[in-house]
Amino acid sequence: MEVSVEKQEGIGRKLTITVPAKEFDQHVATELKKFKGTAKIPGFRKGKVPAKILEQQFGGQAARNAVDALINVNYPKALEKEKLVPASLLNINPTQVEKEKPFIFEVDIEVYPEVTKPSLEGVELTQATVEVTKADIDKTLLSIQERQVTYAAADKKAAKGDQVLVDFSGTIDGELFEGGQMQDAEIVLGAGQFLPEFEKGVTGAKKGDTPTAIVSFPDDYQGQAVAGKTAEFAITVKEVRKGTLPELSDDFALAMGVEGGLKGMREEVEKGLQRELDQKMRTKVRTDVMDALAQGEDFPLPQAMVREEIDRSMEQVTKQLEQQGMGANVEQFVKRENFEEESKKRVKLGLMVREIIESEKIELDEDLLKERVTQMAGSYADPDAYAQHVLNDETQRNQMAGVVLEEQVVSKLLETAKIKKVKQSYEEFMHAEQQS
Repeated sequence: MEVSVEKQEGIGRKLTITVPAKEFDQHVATELKKFKGTAKIPGFRKGKVPAKILEQQFGGQAARNAVDALINVNYPKALEKEKLVPASLLNINPTQVEKEKPFIFEVDIEVYPEVTKPSLEGVELTQATVEVTKADIDKTLLSIQERQVTYAAADKKAAKGDQVLVDFSGTIDGELFEGGQMQDAEIVLGAGQFLPEFEKGVTGAKKGDTPTAIVSFPDDYQGQAVAGKTAEFAITVKEVRKGTLPELSDDFALAMGVEGGLKGMREEVEKGLQRELDQKMRTKVRTDVMDALAQGEDFPLPQAMVREEIDRSMEQVTKQLEQQGMGANVEQFVKRENFEEESKKRVKLGLMVREIIESEKIELDEDLLKERVTQMAGSYADPDAYAQHVLNDETQRNQMAGVVLEEQVVSKLLETAKIKKVKQSYEEFMHAEQQS
């Protein structure tokens, strides 16, 4: 086997691989023999077909089989001989396939680009210092109470927090529209179930009132038929119900499935808030570090890797839209050009992280992996069983291992960055993360 390598634009390489004629002919002959015992040719018994006729009938297929076999054997050997590690395989093209002549094929690949060892030396990053306080726990307990509120009919005007039972019928330009009518709708005012303009039309009404609400649907409203349009709703208030919060007590904690009474419930809430805070803080640090890293030196990106990343992103968004019942809008939202820049960024970061892992000889920290799995399992009914399931399942373990290895890379990069600490409340921090 002979190999020549030609540099192409950027990180492209063209390998021309030549296999001696004798080796090619031997492979064709071997493939041809496989047909001898099974070939059915009129006038000949099975296994007794003359070689010349066998070649006439099956020579083409035998040559194609030999080509596949020789490519599978010689392509890896050529990479090893030339000390090439392909980032992507673009194309394989046989250029000479003739009897008694060398078999020649070309392979177009992209190699990994040369990446200067990434560093955040001198880069300033802001990190929040956040604590879970008694007020945060109290607020969370209140939200749990509010989810268990009970409603009873009351002779009063509807106000925020009340539940109203209504019938309504909506029109656009005097015409009824699909989804604009409902009977016995239960709406908790202020809960965000309906658009604010609709709730405003009901607020202040009593049982028997028939208010009207003028509602302007946002341009990005998920109901595409009414998006950007203005509707008029005729509403009939059938009942106003006042809500009553359950009392915070040991019995309430027990009803929520928490052992240890109200004290135990407060402890569980605190653990949950701290677990969520830790996870969000790690995510923010990772995002900030990766964003800073992405600002570093540019280098050629393997285009096949970029295309694959775009394909993955498009597939993921398509599935999400279909799960949300918006499959008909896939072509409107899932356009290839919309994913290109972010996909390039992810490929670039992946190559930079790869360089850091190799240059710093970073190996997976098994103890940290178990710690992260344990933390994640804390929100499940049986944390120990779930943790063991993740660690024993190859796919899930590998996913978590990738996350932890990336976390180790982030820690290594932070060693050279300038860290500016900023104190934030739990609510401020979580709100900012939700917005981002």
